[in-house]
Amino acid sequence: MGRCGRRSAVGAHVRGQQARGHPPGSEGSPDDRLVIGERSEGPILRRRDGVRLDRRTAHRWVRSIGKKAGLGVVYPHMLRAAFIMAALDAGVPLRDVQIAARHADPRTTTVYDHRRENFDRHAAYVVVAFVAGG
Repeated sequence: MGRCGRRSAVGAHVRGQQARGHPPGSEGSPDDRLVIGERSEGPILRRRDGVRLDRRTAHRWVRSIGKKAGLGVVYPHMLRAAFIMAALDAGVPLRDVQIAARHADPRTTTVYDHRRENFDRHAAYVVVAFVAGG
């Protein structure tokens, strides 16, 4: 863990991309400290034997945990989509969500916003509410 301004940051390397820092606990749950313990380097997610978790195993784990939780079929990308939609629902600015999701184009991030079909925020409804109320 390091520092990023006044906040703590965990260095993360994504395959094919530059290493970037992120706030502890921000890219997964449980908190990073519970996953990495006292380690300061190496893979964050490891198997019991200490080997880096590969994509196939991660996919199996997510699917198994989803099934045990009664969620039906769950895929790793669904966790990513849930994070993006929750951030947008929480009012995080689109640009900040785009950066957190590592999307090069903001249109990619807006796709997740459109999937929700949140009519309460639709411009037509907002205008009608404004006109009706005042």
